[in-house]
Amino acid sequence: ARSGLVEAQLRIGRMRLSGDGVAKDEAEALSWFIRAAETGNAEAHNMIGRCFENGWGTGPDAERAATHYAVAARAGDAWAQYNLGHLFLDGIGVPRDRDEAFRWYGRAAEQGHVRAMNLVARCAEEGWGCAKDHNLAREWYRRSAEGGYFRGAYNYATILLSEGCTVGAAVWFRRA
Repeated sequence: ARSGLVEAQLRIGRMRLSGDGVAKDEAEALSWFIRAAETGNAEAHNMIGRCFENGWGTGPDAERAATHYAVAARAGDAWAQYNLGHLFLDGIGVPRDRDEAFRWYGRAAEQGHVRAMNLVARCAEEGWGCAKDHNLAREWYRRSAEGGYFRGAYNYATILLSEGCTVGAAVWFRRA
C-alpha cells in the first residue's frame, strides 16, 4: 500500500474501517481511500463517499459524500450509483430528485446490483422517477430475489401473493 499499489490501499483501508485483522482506525482508513482515489480509482471514491456519509474518520458531510459518489458513479461503479441514488431519493447532500435516483438505481441494476434492482422495482411500484408500472416492478423484484437479496425476495413474494400465487409466494417468503 505504501508503494502505491491501489488494490492494497483499498484493502488496508477496508480492514482499518472494520477492524478486521488490524486495529480499527476509521481516520486511517479514510486516508488510505484518499490515497487510492488520487489515482482516479472509482471504488476509492465510493469509499470516501461512505466515510463522509457516515462520519467514519471524519465529520459527516453529505455534500462531500455526494461529490465522491458522483465521481465513482460516472466511472461506472455500481455501489456508488446505488449510493448516489439513495442521496437523490431522500434529498441528502443533493436536491431531492426521484428521476435522478431512478436513473442511478437503474444503472446499478443493469450491472447486476441486487439491491439496486429492488429499488428500481420500488420506484416502478410507487411511481418514483417513472410512471407506476406493476409489470416492471414485478420483473425487477424477481431479478433481485433471484440474485439472492432478501428484500427482493420478500417484495417479489408480496407481489406473487397479491396475484393469488400462494405457492410461489410461500417459496420466496421462506427465502426472505
